[in-house]
Amino acid sequence: MSNPLRILGTLDRHLAAPAELTLFGRSALALGYPQAPKHFHNTQDVDGILPLAWLQPPDSHEDFWQAVQRTNEELESDGLYLTHLFRELDVILLPDWITRRLRLDVGLAKLAVFRPATIDLILTKMARADDDDLQDIQFLLRQESFTQEQLKAAFARARVPEMQEIQELFNRAIPKVLAMVAVYRFKAWRYQSNVFCRKRPPAPFGCRAGPVFPGPMFLDQKTPRNPGASRIAC
Repeated sequence: MSNPLRILGTLDRHLAAPAELTLFGRSALALGYPQAPKHFHNTQDVDGILPLAWLQPPDSHEDFWQAVQRTNEELESDGLYLTHLFRELDVILLPDWITRRLRLDVGLAKLAVFRPATIDLILTKMARADDDDLQDIQFLLRQESFTQEQLKAAFARARVPEMQEIQELFNRAIPKVLAMVAVYRFKAWRYQSNVFCRKRPPAPFGCRAGPVFPGPMFLDQKTPRNPGASRIAC
């Protein structure tokens, strides 16, 4: 069984009143994307984002916090827990992230479960950008197509917590993520080019996929040996 779903199901069972939770971390990827690898469901915790509006007034969700405590007590022996719940200001997000979050159909009675948009999930992963986070970002980049310009615009608008360590790690992560996009888009271009060439009829001698380069030259000449063939490309 999916560990995130088990944790959320336990929380739902302990709730006496309706509540909501926005996931991030591996649990958001596991439950928020149909193409998520099976091992994403092995994560032992659920991380959550708490919108500022939801937290007001401070004592309005006592039932939720009691349900969280009971959930952790029940699942402690299995090494599962729900303890990483952050205010939205403590997570790297776009200022209007809540307008784009998506509700997940996880079949719970009282708990409404959401995940942020893909771009916001990428930003949350840039607070540490360790090897696991970078792998998760690679997965997210495969789920939705982004250009480097779109990502740069998001990085410029991102609301980063006012902690020097997080800001430094975020800035270090930016070139890594942009490099991922460049590599992924190049691979996608190569794949599309190969598919296109395979679908075309046989080309004349000298046909090549990719950029057109001059044909081979004699050492004592400044013109291609076969100029006509050098202009043919797949």
